[in-house]
Amino acid sequence: MGSSISAHSYFQDQPQILEIDASYSKFLEFRLSDPEKAKEHAILAYQIALEQSDSIWVTKTTRAIGWVYGTLGEYDTGFYYLAKSIEYGEALNDEAHLKFVYNDAGLNRLNLSIYDQSLDFFLSSLNIREKGNDPEELSIIYNNIGLVYYHLKDYKKAISYHVASFKLHTELENAYMVSVNMANIGLCHLGNKEYQIALDYFLKVEKNCTEDCPIDALIQSLGGIGIINYENKDYDRSKKYFVKSNQLSIDNDILQYLPSNYNYMSLGFFEKLQVDSALIYLNKAHEIALQLEDIQWISKNLELYSRIYAYKDNFEKALIYHQQYVTLKDSMYNDEVIRNLTEIHVEEQKTKDETIILGKDLQITERNQQLILFGATIILSMILVFLLYRNNKFRRRLNEKLDYKVKERTETLNTTNEALIDSRTELDNFIYKISHDIQGPLATLKGVCDIGLIDVKDQTGREYLTRLSTTAEELNDIILRLQRVNQIISTTIDYQIVDFKSLIDTAVTQARKHSSASDTIVTKVNIQKDLNFKTDIDLISIVINNLIGNAFQFYDNSKVESIIEITVRGEQQRLSIDISDNGIGIEVDDTNDLFRMFSRFSDRNRTGGIGLFLVKTTVDKLSGKISVRKDNPDEDTVFTVELPYEILEENADGNNTELPRLTQIG
Repeated sequence: MGSSISAHSYFQDQPQILEIDASYSKFLEFRLSDPEKAKEHAILAYQIALEQSDSIWVTKTTRAIGWVYGTLGEYDTGFYYLAKSIEYGEALNDEAHLKFVYNDAGLNRLNLSIYDQSLDFFLSSLNIREKGNDPEELSIIYNNIGLVYYHLKDYKKAISYHVASFKLHTELENAYMVSVNMANIGLCHLGNKEYQIALDYFLKVEKNCTEDCPIDALIQSLGGIGIINYENKDYDRSKKYFVKSNQLSIDNDILQYLPSNYNYMSLGFFEKLQVDSALIYLNKAHEIALQLEDIQWISKNLELYSRIYAYKDNFEKALIYHQQYVTLKDSMYNDEVIRNLTEIHVEEQKTKDETIILGKDLQITERNQQLILFGATIILSMILVFLLYRNNKFRRRLNEKLDYKVKERTETLNTTNEALIDSRTELDNFIYKISHDIQGPLATLKGVCDIGLIDVKDQTGREYLTRLSTTAEELNDIILRLQRVNQIISTTIDYQIVDFKSLIDTAVTQARKHSSASDTIVTKVNIQKDLNFKTDIDLISIVINNLIGNAFQFYDNSKVESIIEITVRGEQQRLSIDISDNGIGIEVDDTNDLFRMFSRFSDRNRTGGIGLFLVKTTVDKLSGKISVRKDNPDEDTVFTVELPYEILEENADGNNTELPRLTQIG
């Protein structure tokens, strides 16, 4: 439902120290009422502290600057100063300072949806706060950790932290924060589709909000009640609560919750086939979402526009909005790919730099070779980013061209669909060509490395050339797997009876060919009889081949016998595929990280972190889910894939699954 409440942690006064203390006191005076003035005084205090070389005050004022920039929404600048404050605090081993600045940095990263960094900072703050065992400080950090798990859609963990915060605030008799906690717990249960439990919490917030009430929590609770009534198809009652929530938002100039409320109100009228009223509220939702630059709700609004105009038989407008929706989704996907490719290069270069620092002094010739290799890596990364940018630009041009043709030639919905199919085919061909354009420079780079290995006799130079050649091969494999991801996303599912025995036998045979320890690996296959299961054979093959291949790849060579067990069974209208192994296992706190693009958790991983992402994408395409468990080091690692016997069609009622954001505590 938009952004979140921030109840900020408190800066503690120090003894009067001349001009620094005076400026810092002004910062404290204005920090809640006038952030711009607060920023001026914080910067002035910082400059004086630098002039006086006062490390304690430099540490304190950098945090103040970072905090106030975050309040103004300038998160990147704010994080720069918070990071400096953390660096100074760690150098001074000042835990009293660090427990607050870690929390500030966690909120900063949370507001930019960088959840892994946010969780790391919050946990660092929690480690320090647990030593002091202060209930008020612990209640704050429990709430904020719950926020991260909420955004990661791990609602069970989120609820556990919010309940812990709720209990402490109840003991402290802090009615204000108890309301915040109840709103957050309700939103978590709403995300888990536990509507009655969520409703109970929201109604308590509404009842308890009298004089000293967190207005954001009340706004979100009223909106949450509206969502629950919408899901229960009581559209008139749903509208009543959205109107209450909207009025409070407008009266208090808190606009971030309005796009969600108006979108749901539009959906309610659309369900009642009151299309004109639906468009009125959708226009309001879209206008505010554009004003706030809220990409998620802009996307939701475009999708709803397309559905409404298709219902009105205005297929030209429906197609325009659909193309805008697809373009926005593609843009978000391409941005993520570029960001992840850049992160790979940065981490790889950091490792090389650390190796050089710890190694022996290199000769002049060796340094020149290193410079050439470094330059080649940079150029390769720039080529990749440029081609991806050109890909995105071509997509926009292609969509504009298609839009023009449709306006001129499309008269019926059938011809419109044919044009869309042609466009998708043309786009897939372009992606295929671009991938080969990237593979060309990679092949050239590998060839140059192979020739260099013939001519170069210096051992260090040969090592660098070998490493670069290997990197080119790995990057080529990543590109092939990314192509496969695009194919999976765009493919149409072809349902056929699956012969699991044949698929598994083929996968095991292929995995043994690529395993260095195939003779010591024993496979056990258990397939339930008469499954009669239908799905897309190509897609289910991708899942089985990757998971079995991983089990062979990550065997434990310290064990006399490595065992891989594959079980396929049907239960309660779902098909389950379990693949367990007693290999080296996976050491990761949050197993959700396994399925993210470019995640790597072992030096044996030669797929660039795409393999399990490919599996997750395929399982999602089949409307299933995948999980992994390894309760302790002595137990097997078990991957479980669950697929429905009958793939449900996309909800015709257009259920909006985007959930509200939770309440932050600074």
